[in-house]
Amino acid sequence: MGTDIHCFAEVRNKSGKWKVAPFHNRKSNRNDIVKDFYDDEQITELDLGRNYDLFAILANVRNGVGFAGVVTGEGFNFISQPKGLPNDMDPLLVEYANKNLDHTPSWLSLRSILDFDWSQTTKHQGVVTAHQYTKWLENCDKSPDSYCGNVSGPGVKIISRQEMDELLYRGAIELVLHDTFQYYTCVEWTEVYKDSCDHFWNEVIPLLKKLGKPEDVRLVFWFDS
Repeated sequence: MGTDIHCFAEVRNKSGKWKVAPFHNRKSNRNDIVKDFYDDEQITELDLGRNYDLFAILANVRNGVGFAGVVTGEGFNFISQPKGLPNDMDPLLVEYANKNLDHTPSWLSLRSILDFDWSQTTKHQGVVTAHQYTKWLENCDKSPDSYCGNVSGPGVKIISRQEMDELLYRGAIELVLHDTFQYYTCVEWTEVYKDSCDHFWNEVIPLLKKLGKPEDVRLVFWFDS
């Protein structure tokens, strides 16, 4: 079962009160997901997508593990452990949270997000087919085009990279690619934190910066699964 995030942006006004900022989720035009500031007729989520790397960094959720506890890498340092909802939240968002909150609520100021060291690196891992492996070897500094956390079942053989290399480069490539068995191996690659969260950095952060000073903008969020 997957995990999703429900996220809202709040802005502190001149009187010191936090007000929720509404967003459109029109994926066809992500440059137009911010409405004129503050519409008290609705609460609109900020679309962060389903990115477990981002969840790990924001709140230590799904950190280094996927579905059924499958290890996906060494994990991430995180900005903060989940700390609950802020006690001075916009009443509209309080009402919405009372009806819709699932689990693991937290919040982060834009300042704390920007001050975090996003240049850190982490090591990911995933299981690939023999064909995917041969393609990945052409640029093994990057993630494979396609991979999974784990695989099992009749006709599946998971072998080490050394064994895969021996089969592929010592005359057995036809066996690997066309045998009755489907051969898999586990690969690892290193990635900069910011690159693991490219949508968040390239599209969400610029929108948040437009709302106000980093000290006066925050994300309030929780998860469901």
